Amino acid sequence: MQTVSDILIDVRNYIHSEEFNAISARVNSRSFIRKRILTSPVLVVLILSLLRRSLACEVLSFTKEINKNVFCRSAITKARAKLRPEAFVDLNNFLMGKVYSSEGLKTWNDFIVAAVDGTTYSLPINSPAIDDYFGAATNHTDCEVPMSRSSSLFDVQNNIIIDSIIGPYKSSERDMLVQHIENLEGNGLQEKVLNRLLLLLDRGYPSVPLMAYLLNQKVNFVMRCNGQFIKEINEAVAAGETDTIINVKLKRLGNARKVLKKWLPDVDENQTIAIRILVIPLENDQRPFPCVLLVPGELDQKENHIQQDHFCSFESTLPKGEPKLLPEALDRICQLFLIQDILTEMGSL
Repeated sequence: MQTVSDILIDVRNYIHSEEFNAISARVNSRSFIRKRILTSPVLVVLILSLLRRSLACEVLSFTKEINKNVFCRSAITKARAKLRPEAFVDLNNFLMGKVYSSEGLKTWNDFIVAAVDGTTYSLPINSPAIDDYFGAATNHTDCEVPMSRSSSLFDVQNNIIIDSIIGPYKSSERDMLVQHIENLEGNGLQEKVLNRLLLLLDRGYPSVPLMAYLLNQKVNFVMRCNGQFIKEINEAVAAGETDTIINVKLKRLGNARKVLKKWLPDVDENQTIAIRILVIPLENDQRPFPCVLLVPGELDQKENHIQQDHFCSFESTLPKGEPKLLPEALDRICQLFLIQDILTEMGSL
């Protein structure tokens, strides 16, 4: 059984490994090839320190801690331009592989209970690179403010961010959820994490194409909606059903068929998906429609009890807030540095 110390030692060794420094960390083959004080492992650890004071103070404290000579601000700027933002994603994936291979993690009926939700970040202004990539939103003064959208896959019982995505402001939360699934499949976490997931999805996610996608990928989910989602659900709720299974035909999708084809190019549009409906009365709920939970129809109705305390208030467990950018990034900002900072803030490292 690996302890926390063992896992941290493995992460440290990975940061210094040839695999990480030659493939994950470098922007190109000519980056970090000279022997300097500010190597890619040193730079990664510096950024992971989540600097809060002035850069000069942070560098002085950091170099004393690692017993290195002090390096200047311009050296950090030049080194960061050589560092791939995806290095932090790769490092987080390595950590997740170690964490979810260990024992002692909390589960529910052998499921890893994970919530997915999106949020938006206000970004530094006056940067064409930021505006062009991320886009902008209009605030109450009708001024355009650069904004990004992010999504996190969050283990609600163990307080671990499994996967994070940062993208343009107009990105769809549903598309980002599909990207989370694809990330777990492509990062070696399918057996350790994806096959054990029970996804919690709030009212922004219900859609027939998304349910079809999750069922096709064999991902278990609980999706919250109201009683006015699709015809089959409306009829079941109106009939007073509290726990029943409905069948939805994919060929009735209409314009949503394009979305389904984008996620599942080879899907059989003539198939029917089975969805279990659970109507949950909430205390002091003044809304006109009850809380409806949608669950894959094949989940065992006796073993998998849907508990209100787990699945109706999960949004409060998600990490919130704006990313705290490195002081250096505020006056010399670029898309590369910004993504490095946000991925560092959003990850579990």
